[in-house]
Formats: sequence, C-alpha cells, structure tokens
Amino acid sequence: MNPIFYREISNANKSWFSQTDPTVDFKGTAFIGRDVTIEEHCRIGDSVSIGHHTCIRANTIIEDYVFIGSHVIFETIQGINWQRNKDIEREPIIIKKAARIMSGTILLPGITIGVNSLIGSGSMITRNVPNGEIWYGHPAKKRGLVDPTDIPIEMLKKETFDI
Repeated sequence: MNPIFYREISNANKSWFSQTDPTVDFKGTAFIGRDVTIEEHCRIGDSVSIGHHTCIRANTIIEDYVFIGSHVIFETIQGINWQRNKDIEREPIIIKKAARIMSGTILLPGITIGVNSLIGSGSMITRNVPNGEIWYGHPAKKRGLVDPTDIPIEMLKKETFDI
C-alpha cells in the first residue's frame, strides 16, 4: 500500500490540507474541500466537487459532474477486520454521472448511485439507487424523480471511465 501524501490547497488566502493517495486517478478538474481523505485506487471524473470533511474509501469510482456535500462517508469495507496484517476485501462504490449526494450521507459497500440521482442530507444508502431518482432517509428510500431537464443532456453523453 502506498503512503498517503498531503496536498496543500489554497483558496481565498486560506490554506488547508487534504489527504490523497498517489494511486488516485483524476480524469479532469475537481474541487476538493478541506480535510478530505481519498484512499488508494479511486477514480475521480471531470468537474467533480467534493465537500469538506468527506472520506472516500479505496476503489471508489466517481464519474463526471458529480456533487458530493460535506461530511459524506463512503464505506467500502464489509464488516470489521480485527487482523491488522490481513488483506481487506473491499466492495467498490460507484457514483454515476451528474449524481448529487448531500451532506452527512453514508454509503455502504457495493452501492451504485445512478445517473442524475439525488440523495438527501443525512441519508444512509443501503442499496443501489436507480437513474434519475430522489432518495433520502435512514435507511434511504425512493421519494420521487429528478426532473430530467435539471442538467444539460451533453453532460450525460460525454464519455467517462470504463467500468
């Protein structure tokens, strides 16, 4: 495992640190907030915004035009591992294009958030969210549909990572 390095990010005469593993693949530009941790082998698409104090665990895939609020937890480890030297099996989380995940959300291992979906604040996502749906709650449930005209169709046609 590669050590995590610290990258200083400056904005409006303020400096803060975020932790990003060297194996993280950034496809394009991304805003990364203060005290964000991105673990090894993650892939981050173009025009992604990640809010302050968010923790993105290993092997997570975030496609283009995704918004992630502050204090969001991506958990890719199933269960608790008490053995320090044992390899940990991780179930990747996949966030599709133009998805929006509001602050305080917890995503459990192996979850996929669909294209142009919206996850409400403080939600716990325990299963896959289909394209274009609004989910919130603890555990989250479908509460409605996203207006398909909310985002330009060109965003959805743009190529992203091969999964």
